[in-house]
Amino acid sequence: MLIPLIFVAASLVIEDRKAVRTIVILTAISLFLIDRSSLFESMSRTWTTFDENKRDGGPLAYGSNQTAAFLAQFGMFFWGLVQFVKRKKIKLIGYALVGITLLAAMYTFSRGGYLAVLFSIFVLGLLKDRKLLLLLGAFLLTWQAVVPTAVRERVNMTSDSSGQLEASAQERVDLWKDAQKSFASSPIVGNGFATFQFQEHVGDLKDTHNWYVKVLVETGIIGMMMALFLLQQMLAVSYRLFKQATDPLYQGLGLGLFLAICASVVANLFGDRWTYVEITGILWILVAAAVRATHFPTSEPTAESAQVDSEIAVNPYLVYR
Repeated sequence: MLIPLIFVAASLVIEDRKAVRTIVILTAISLFLIDRSSLFESMSRTWTTFDENKRDGGPLAYGSNQTAAFLAQFGMFFWGLVQFVKRKKIKLIGYALVGITLLAAMYTFSRGGYLAVLFSIFVLGLLKDRKLLLLLGAFLLTWQAVVPTAVRERVNMTSDSSGQLEASAQERVDLWKDAQKSFASSPIVGNGFATFQFQEHVGDLKDTHNWYVKVLVETGIIGMMMALFLLQQMLAVSYRLFKQATDPLYQGLGLGLFLAICASVVANLFGDRWTYVEITGILWILVAAAVRATHFPTSEPTAESAQVDSEIAVNPYLVYR
């Protein structure tokens, strides 16, 4: 319950546009520090070829795949946000942060993270900048000549030369078969929250390596319906803010949050990237900001309105005149 309570707490303290802007700035600072730590760890190793043993736990302590999910979400958040930034200097800083974040994500060597980024870029191309669709298509045709050798080796590790799944991918398929049997025993309400880890599975693994499968096994069809409804509501509030707001800050918040949730939806196909506060805590704060922003004036404050607000702050009697 900690993560939903973060959403509630944030909703209670976000009272105006300034608070929303402050949250965005703090998110940018946090992301930069994670980027810096990730890149320092990755660049301390030689990556002429991929080596699984060189991957570390990452700055979020849960592994490079979880770090990749974090970077994918918030890298795409700021890519969407900067679409509405007017000041050139701030826009350049925003794009620089996005570039650093995507570079850090690339060196996590997480295939789930790669797909989360690519899918979110596709969505951004559909919603805002159609040129990105052409660039994405060109990248998909030429990526093996563009990305570093270690990244190419990591992606191609999904199957071996004979077309068979490599060990880690095959383990996931076996896990999902076990999960299917477990789900069949209690399909409506599931076997209970966090129970999958106490059962015996292939490779002594404790997780389904797919959040949706985990929800289905542990909480059944009812739990899955609730989870999907929650995701739909988060997507809806961000999309509505993006489309209906006239304040560039709120438009950017809406689009960026929509992209971040899209990245999260994809990343959770490859493991549980949802129930860790280190990965999704900031996402819930941004959702709270989006919900609160729908109740604020949707247009950017003008100099005249700002002057009136300041006069009211000095002399509250003006409100009643």
